[in-house]
Amino acid sequence: MPRVLITETVLRDAQQSLVQGRLKLQHVLPIAKNLDDIGYHALDAWGGWTFAASVRALQEDPWQRLRALRGAIEKTPLQMLIRGQTLIAQSHQPDDVVRAFIQQAVEDGIRVVRMFDPLNDLRNLEVPIEAAHQAGARVIGALVYSPSPVEDEAWLVRSANRLKALGADWIGIEDVAGGERARDRDQAPHQHPFPLNDSPGAHLLLRRDRSRRDRGGYGTLSARLGRLATGHRDDGRQPARRAV
Repeated sequence: MPRVLITETVLRDAQQSLVQGRLKLQHVLPIAKNLDDIGYHALDAWGGWTFAASVRALQEDPWQRLRALRGAIEKTPLQMLIRGQTLIAQSHQPDDVVRAFIQQAVEDGIRVVRMFDPLNDLRNLEVPIEAAHQAGARVIGALVYSPSPVEDEAWLVRSANRLKALGADWIGIEDVAGGERARDRDQAPHQHPFPLNDSPGAHLLLRRDRSRRDRGGYGTLSARLGRLATGHRDDGRQPARRAV
């Protein structure tokens, strides 16, 4: 049976969107074992705006936070997000800084690195992808999607193939605004295994599952599992653990 791999986002992207990254470590650690036991493919736990929020709002050391999470979550791979060559900053960083940052993150517990360039300049992912692989992590190379005459289906496929050539283990689409409509996905369902980052995207997730794309996206887990239960996809988790 084909499997859908689910990444839980509550430790980073979800709480970043809802409470601007203000989820304290003391609130995370009591539920860490529960999250670890569910059987997720990965836990999106670090990077992005939550790095700055740890310093500015929580007065926490983000590196210590990562090490504490790794100590409490022993089985499930931890995932982080970086904005390509800018890492978690607002401007491009030197290559040696990029390499050192990623190396340290992997040493402290990161196993999957999700990365994108805001302007889809894939040259800015070359060093981060190489650094992540050298450090022993796997890479999700993501494209920022916005409907336009330029960024059409053919452009997505070309860019995805470029990411694959750079060494990305998985290809993702950052479609936060939900611009990719379900009817558009049906036109070319097998061109590439695109995951979706889509705020209102429960219907897109179902269409993606039906067209046999091989990785998950961002949507409400409870809504999605109900749909999967009536189909022929396996989410890889034990039935007793599905009430989350």
